[in-house]
Amino acid sequence: MMECSTMLKEVCALNDLRLKDFRSLMILIFVYEHPGSTISEVAKGVGISYKTAQRYLREFRQPGKLVAKFEDSCKLRFYLNCPAKVDAILLSFKETIKSMLEWEE
Repeated sequence: MMECSTMLKEVCALNDLRLKDFRSLMILIFVYEHPGSTISEVAKGVGISYKTAQRYLREFRQPGKLVAKFEDSCKLRFYLNCPAKVDAILLSFKETIKSMLEWEE
């Protein structure tokens, strides 16, 4: 049986993903791996501008995907607000994106 990431490589290339979708996944994965990250940390970790990170994080807060808490001298820190089942899904997305990037090279 074909592995999921191998099958995904055959079905779609990286250029089939919209940039917004790719960035959204990368931000969610970053916050998943680094809970309590600030806007600056997310921007630096994902490789986007502060304003772009701020916009995405705000968009994720509205439907409740992320929770923001003021901690450490009033710094806003972000946490994933998803059930435990989502952990496996995000990890799978991370591995798929990583393999797609390697495959595209």
